Amino acid sequence: MITLARTLTPWVAIGLGLALADNSWAHPEGPAFAYPLSPFDLGLINGLVWFSLVAIGVVGCAVLFAWTRCREISGTGESASIAVLNVITRSFPDPVLVTNVTGRIIATSPAAEDFFHYSEQELLSMEVEQLMPADFAASHRKMREDFMTRDPGLAMNNEVSCLLKAGGNALAETRVQTFRMDNKICGLVSLRDISQFKNREAELKTLSERDALTGLANRRLFDNEFLAEWNRSRRTEQKLALLLIDVDAFKQFNDCYGHQQGDQTLTRVASALSTALQRSVDRIYRYGGEEFVCMLPGLSAPEATKVAERLRAVVEQLQIQHQGSSVSQWVTVSVGVASQVPLVGVECKSLLGQADQALYQSKLSGRNRVTTYITQ
Repeated sequence: MITLARTLTPWVAIGLGLALADNSWAHPEGPAFAYPLSPFDLGLINGLVWFSLVAIGVVGCAVLFAWTRCREISGTGESASIAVLNVITRSFPDPVLVTNVTGRIIATSPAAEDFFHYSEQELLSMEVEQLMPADFAASHRKMREDFMTRDPGLAMNNEVSCLLKAGGNALAETRVQTFRMDNKICGLVSLRDISQFKNREAELKTLSERDALTGLANRRLFDNEFLAEWNRSRRTEQKLALLLIDVDAFKQFNDCYGHQQGDQTLTRVASALSTALQRSVDRIYRYGGEEFVCMLPGLSAPEATKVAERLRAVVEQLQIQHQGSSVSQWVTVSVGVASQVPLVGVECKSLLGQADQALYQSKLSGRNRVTTYITQ
């Protein structure tokens, strides 16, 4: 704006001088020092004068608007720098917040207002931590105070749970960039709503860890959680028990009733086993085919054997007809039980191997029974 005014000023001076001069200087009988001008020259000069006057008017209006706006801002106690900052942030298409060093919001974009469902005036009266759950706000405040005391120009990325005015939370990916304004550190916070992305990611993770037929956790999840529980039990020196459960004569069931009926039976058995577990820490998984595995943290072998017997009885009480079984007229299960305190240097597969040996002994002993591994 200043550069434009400096450029136009000489031309305006020339144009005004020519326009205000006596027209006789261009007449053949005019003064001796006059330089004769053609009608084209006069028209060009008049056009230049009018253009200069219009340009001065435009520049003057812009200066007057800026001066008036700054007077309005100064009347509210805000600086002209914040006024400029507001003009900039209001043009951002993405959710953006600007905070001062204390965390107070001093500028916001329309997209941020749409994201949080707060008006501009409401956001400008808040601290940024007020837009977060209480359990996260305290840790975020400490992190922000440490970050804002560093040199300006630094950037930090984070994932933040945001409180919405309408209720509920939204997960946002944030990027904070510090800068200096009026010799004070401020933070420019840009947000990207990743709630749908995270929900979809969680759904895919759940699908990858669930058995599609029975709805139970699958072997992949068992492998991960079994190792984690084994390590935890070793640190706490607590027992860990496993039950390996196998549906008796299931191949004969499929041959007799068909695979569709077999799938329905596995689903009913899985539901009955899951329902029969009484502790929240007990987990059951589909191990593969007609086999299930149950993890019982903190239980000794006798305690785990009682649980196994209850699971066996629950399945038999379903009274699912099984004409192809030589064990019973109903669908039944055989169970192998093993329990130990994990020791340093011993792998978790040792406990799984003991439960498998006990299950094999149940099958050799006639099925539809529980066998507990006896430590040698």
